[in-house]
Amino acid sequence: MRLRAPDHGRALRAMQEAVDRELAAARTGGGRASFGVDATRVARGPGGFLYRVDPPPEATLVEDAPAWLTVGERAIDGRLGSVADESCLVEVAEDLGPRVLDGRLIVDNLGPLRGLRQRLAALAGEQPHPPTFRFDQAELVLGTPGGRLNDALAEAASSAEEWRYDDRIGDLLRSALRQRWAQIHSPPGTDANGLVARLLDRLLRLDARVLYVAPTAAVVDRTVGALCDRLARSGRLRSGQVQRMGPLAPGAVRDRWGPFVEPATIVADLRAGVDARLADLDRAEGRMRYDELDRIAGSAEAGAADLDSELERTVGARRGRRDRGLDPDTLVVRRHELRSRSRDARRDAERIASELAAGERPVPAVEDVVGPGGGPADKRRRMAAARRELIAARGNVEPALRSRLRVAAATTRGAYLRGLPLAEVDVLVLTGAALAPEAYYLAGLSTRSVISVGASDPDPVPPPAPRPEPHIELPPRRRSGPGRNQGPHPVDPHGDATP
Repeated sequence: MRLRAPDHGRALRAMQEAVDRELAAARTGGGRASFGVDATRVARGPGGFLYRVDPPPEATLVEDAPAWLTVGERAIDGRLGSVADESCLVEVAEDLGPRVLDGRLIVDNLGPLRGLRQRLAALAGEQPHPPTFRFDQAELVLGTPGGRLNDALAEAASSAEEWRYDDRIGDLLRSALRQRWAQIHSPPGTDANGLVARLLDRLLRLDARVLYVAPTAAVVDRTVGALCDRLARSGRLRSGQVQRMGPLAPGAVRDRWGPFVEPATIVADLRAGVDARLADLDRAEGRMRYDELDRIAGSAEAGAADLDSELERTVGARRGRRDRGLDPDTLVVRRHELRSRSRDARRDAERIASELAAGERPVPAVEDVVGPGGGPADKRRRMAAARRELIAARGNVEPALRSRLRVAAATTRGAYLRGLPLAEVDVLVLTGAALAPEAYYLAGLSTRSVISVGASDPDPVPPPAPRPEPHIELPPRRRSGPGRNQGPHPVDPHGDATP
């Protein structure tokens, strides 16, 4: 069991109290939104189905909040996706068709805060969950930045291999990667998403495990797209290396990079590849069985023809029959057995040939599947071994995908509401504003450092003193527009809305 120092316990209780205050404040404004909608399906895939709805102007919506889309008497569980000025996305697990008319959307805006409260409560147990949570790392974001690091990652980050003269952004990134907690403010005229993509690219070159979070899905998607562009240009983009936790909104990023970054799509593609190889194996095995039956039928037919000749020579030649021990009745029985075997083999071979011809893919040769060489028995043995390997690989797709992951990208709320494939990360990269309890929880998932990019300077929350019990004042809640769309959470500072 990981022991917590008293100061860590006080900080954790302070974060829980801060969430309780946020919950109380949010309840006064109504924690649930409900309104009639017509929904249009805009994307579908292995991970779920996305519907676009147009909420009324007075509705206040919080991204990643639990949602229910009702159709008639059916209520489909879902989750609110990206929220724009005049529309929002709803992610559901069931396909409701291309259009949903006269439906109703119910959104639990308090769901994210309750989820955060549950995460913090799990840390207060006898065995914190996750057990790898770093309380000392979590408290970094409650104070001022700082804390020099002298580890292998810091040394690699300081390498002069990629240094260029007058590379101001490169100097910022190198300096940030040498700190336990760093704040980076993009220089005037610099694209913040491009700056984050460059930072993530550099962390990938250092083989660091990274959790990247931003307040809104739109910012996360743009950054993931910019990172994939950089990786593709340098020939380093690999499927599953960057994974988007939560749905990608319809658009260029989803169309171009979805198969590379959506875990559900990657898993489906990998399993489809395994299924295709299993199908090839089945068809090659069928071809091998067809060839074997063809040989059996041919051999039986040749044997029956020989018996016909033997009967012609034997009938009427009693002396020769006695000398060779041949009886015409025995020969007739053996000929009948051979012809029956030939008919059965031909019938089974024709059935297999019909099944193979019905497939859309060409029938592969056995040698193309298991390699050349060996007799029929050896080939069957190798095919059985290949089948066992493929079945095991199909059941091991998700662990294999987790092993590929280096950058997990999610919204701030999605990072603690959805199951992350990493229990701990080396570096947390946080963009935009976040509640102090959110930053506290996410920072504790990192084992090395926290880097905040692009956020305006909030008043830092001082670290809790041993005595008396601290009272933490959070920054005031602000919304992206007059009374709508982001609820009690701050929003993206990079041009989508003003925090």
